[in-house]
Amino acid sequence: MQPDNRLVSIIDRAIKPMVYSISHYIAETDAKNLACFYDPDWGGFPSQAIMNRIFEKTQEVIPQSHWIAYDNVRPAVDWMKKKKLENIFFVDYEPHDEFKEICKNAARIGIFGHHAGRDDTKKLESDDPRVTYFNPRFFVPEKIRLRGEKEPYGRGIPITYALMKAAERFDVNVQRLGLLGLINYGYYKLWKEIPDRNRCSSSESSKIRNQVTILSSYKLDRSDLILDCLTKGSISGIRKEIGKQKLYRQKYLAITEAIDTAVKVGDVKVFLINSPFQIIKTFVSDLERNSSRSHCKTYICINHGKNPKASIRTKRDISVPELLKVTFEHFPKVEKNYGGHPKAGGFTAAHVPFYYILSAFINRYLEATGQEESIDPEMLEMKLANHTSKTL
Repeated sequence: MQPDNRLVSIIDRAIKPMVYSISHYIAETDAKNLACFYDPDWGGFPSQAIMNRIFEKTQEVIPQSHWIAYDNVRPAVDWMKKKKLENIFFVDYEPHDEFKEICKNAARIGIFGHHAGRDDTKKLESDDPRVTYFNPRFFVPEKIRLRGEKEPYGRGIPITYALMKAAERFDVNVQRLGLLGLINYGYYKLWKEIPDRNRCSSSESSKIRNQVTILSSYKLDRSDLILDCLTKGSISGIRKEIGKQKLYRQKYLAITEAIDTAVKVGDVKVFLINSPFQIIKTFVSDLERNSSRSHCKTYICINHGKNPKASIRTKRDISVPELLKVTFEHFPKVEKNYGGHPKAGGFTAAHVPFYYILSAFINRYLEATGQEESIDPEMLEMKLANHTSKTL
């Protein structure tokens, strides 16, 4: 079989059955009796906004919704305890243990995700008759051969795109919104192939991405404002909130301090973020550039607090989640709260074991990459706390 020359045509053919199933499933769902839980990122925001527009067009109702993050599920669980809704959608999110609490009284549960390796979610669907799981990875080949290109496409397909195609079946125009989601979630090749006169340019999309990211990183409870703006197709409310809270100024001060107080060991650079921001996502690109200038292959951002969180990025040919898995095996009494992709990952833990886990990870990484340096947890915490940037 000859390879096709357009990625979008291959994908459209592959996911056509799933798009039909999603459309049928949405049409059978009573939006007035629906609770949606969405991931507050560039996969979840546009996907939930598309869902909102479909229901607004077809049932004249926008369903109730709440953000849910993989490392912060409690607000969503507590919110659901106050509701008596029988239909539940997880949008751009495949649940874990929180499923039981959230779905305790549900009659119908739709999971719309795109993660690879979620055999636990597939098993949940087979074991629980209430659950229907939609994932484009079940329909699209892992590697797609394209005519004229040496390397096959293996980026996967976001659920946002499947929902875009489902919206077309309801005659709901979400093209601009969906394209924003694709490019800002990193699916540039797919974004580029879809023709649309009203699309945002890549530079305009980048500005919108930065505005959404800085506000959602500041306070997760601003997610409802972001979702409302994207659903309505206007981000003026996001800009006003950023100005009101002086977020760019706060971000600049936090980044400056993080760079000044960074700790370097081997080719790893560790940044401590002291700021009112709940999530460190908005700092990542700036700190990555600083790490590159320091000739570092790996950098770690720490969001300080009662339960610190570490975000890890590497240019090395290693798997961050695998290293975290091995590291956590040496801490059997600590909850295994980690995850990620091969080149990126993270973990969270209570303050007491956090720096022990972090230093163990760094030492394991240094050993795996043939570096002789090492660091102990007390020294790492002390140097970050004492505002030093000396090379260890």
